Amino acid sequence: MRSSLQELLHRVLSVTMALFGGAAVLAAPPAENSYVASLRRLTEQEYRNSVADIFGKEIEVRGSFEPTKRTGGLEAASTALLSVTPVGLESFNKMADDIAAQVTAEKYRAKLPCTPKDPTAPDDVCAREILSHYGLLLFRRPLTAAELENPVGLVHSLTERTNDFYSGLHYGLFHAFTVAGLPVPQGDCHSLR
Repeated sequence: MRSSLQELLHRVLSVTMALFGGAAVLAAPPAENSYVASLRRLTEQEYRNSVADIFGKEIEVRGSFEPTKRTGGLEAASTALLSVTPVGLESFNKMADDIAAQVTAEKYRAKLPCTPKDPTAPDDVCAREILSHYGLLLFRRPLTAAELENPVGLVHSLTERTNDFYSGLHYGLFHAFTVAGLPVPQGDCHSLR
């Protein structure tokens, strides 16, 4: 069984990966008695290709990427040294938010794995199905019930506040893929549009 330190390290790396809106690749979980894990930032082209493969070619990636520095004369080698400035992190967050907004926009809703029973009311079953679908594609593994609990709860809560399932889903998708597994802050959501 993995130690709590290994579990914590893997969790921190998973959350870090999620913070980049899918812009990092996490190596396989550390083996028993191993502390080695690695992250690699996706290049701009890999990020754009991933978004197209997961969400569809019509979803635009809008935003700027930090320049890739050459390591040993190779740009791809530099992505193994994960480093992102605060401005770069903000840019990835904005891109993730914009992608979530596009995916939940009216003209793309037919491509979602399900339709809520009532678009003005919470539908936890549909929210869980959508988040599970995209979670599998983004993380290349099924999300656990615990990983889905917070984003599904967020979709439910925001749908109740806004009377709009898709507005709640927008923030649920953004939450799921930027702060996966972290508790939803209590109180007002100041970033709501």
